[in-house]
Amino acid sequence: MLQKNIKTLFNCNLDIIINGIESNSKNVKNGNLFICRVGINSNGYDYIEDAVKNGAVAIVCSKKPKIKIPYILVDDVNENIAYIFEWFYGDINKNFKNIIGITGTSGKTSIINIINHIIENQYKSFFVGTNGISYMSKEEKDILNTTYPIEQYYKIMYDAYKQKLDTAIIELSSYGLKYNRIGNTLLDFAIVTNLSDAHLNEHKDFNDYIESKLKIIDHIKKDGYLIINYDDKYKDKFIKKFAGNILTFGSNENADISFYNINCTLNDTSFIIKYKNRKYEVKTKLIGITNIYNVCVSILVANLVGVDIEKCIKYLSNYYVKGRMENYKNTIIDFAVTPIALKENISFINEHKKGRLISVIGKIEDREINEYKKFGNISTKYSDYVIFTTDKNKTNKSLAVKYMTESLDNNNYEIILDRKEAIKKGITMLKKYDTLYIVGCEYFFRTSYDKDINPYEIIDAYK
Repeated sequence: MLQKNIKTLFNCNLDIIINGIESNSKNVKNGNLFICRVGINSNGYDYIEDAVKNGAVAIVCSKKPKIKIPYILVDDVNENIAYIFEWFYGDINKNFKNIIGITGTSGKTSIINIINHIIENQYKSFFVGTNGISYMSKEEKDILNTTYPIEQYYKIMYDAYKQKLDTAIIELSSYGLKYNRIGNTLLDFAIVTNLSDAHLNEHKDFNDYIESKLKIIDHIKKDGYLIINYDDKYKDKFIKKFAGNILTFGSNENADISFYNINCTLNDTSFIIKYKNRKYEVKTKLIGITNIYNVCVSILVANLVGVDIEKCIKYLSNYYVKGRMENYKNTIIDFAVTPIALKENISFINEHKKGRLISVIGKIEDREINEYKKFGNISTKYSDYVIFTTDKNKTNKSLAVKYMTESLDNNNYEIILDRKEAIKKGITMLKKYDTLYIVGCEYFFRTSYDKDINPYEIIDAYK
């Protein structure tokens, strides 16, 4: 068990051994240091008594606590929190050979999976993001956030270091960047995929969203790289702010690594990439235009890390990301959280289908009303028939379904709230050459819950 004496923290005069740090009183265990962090909707000072009851032996705070317990006073707890975790868990930047961070509206999860798949053949790499932590099972770590709370993040990175992993690939949400959930982490490579007006429920407006994404630049090492989508209309906002090394990817021939001559089906994709005046043919099981961008930037970063491009291409030949435009028995299983991702993916399937497109559309319950409405309109526009359902296997009322179906121009849909029954109905509707498109099921892919809505098992049982 990791233990430290807090007399070495800010050179205080308390001679107390601690065995952990928490800012959530519910997670405090005997022997922990409790940090009175001021959050958006909570204040750590309101939970000091709970922290003490749970075993806290000392407190870091900005004002003298009312309860009698050893404490360290600092000017601003929130400003010091990263240094406190770094003191306890060690310097992340010294513990890893390469640290790669990815942000953007869409593509983040696919990219961390793709990069990790390529470089794990040469490095002891791991990823941290929406789909979990690659060296842990879903049962070990249920997933709640794309970017973890700072205390959880530092624990994960320390654990990875103790397991002698040397390359970290981190998925960075706008929210995680805004509230600095990665502390003092500095990136060797910072990737920005794209920006659109999604996830605004977490921000006061689009400008706040952009400013939050721009904070990734503050985490790039002096000799690190900013890698940005040349085709994204907001790229200049990042390029103007960063004075260091910049590389670009995209379909434009002026990008540092570009792609062209695309041949797509619902089973695989082939295209040509051009990099440093050389051309390479890529064939992969990853489908959809978005995945071409994802593959392009992943090859670029893997090559910068030290993997030969020919090897990158070889490693991707039969690779796909589970639940991300994955073709399973002629059923496309897709996460598609944002409207822009849904539109790109469903229109791609519609363009390449041979028969009808039957879509089973689910949406998580914590998004904006406008996102729900966009999902409904996009789904019915590009599908021959849509079955709207929940993201979980429940039969009560669903706000997501309500707003997805509230004001649709088309009537080519029905509602089946039980997700398992919705998928079964989609399967029974299929005729020869038809394609089934399943969207959602976030909780199945992100956590160990709701195994009864396993889309693969339902397809195996009824298709």
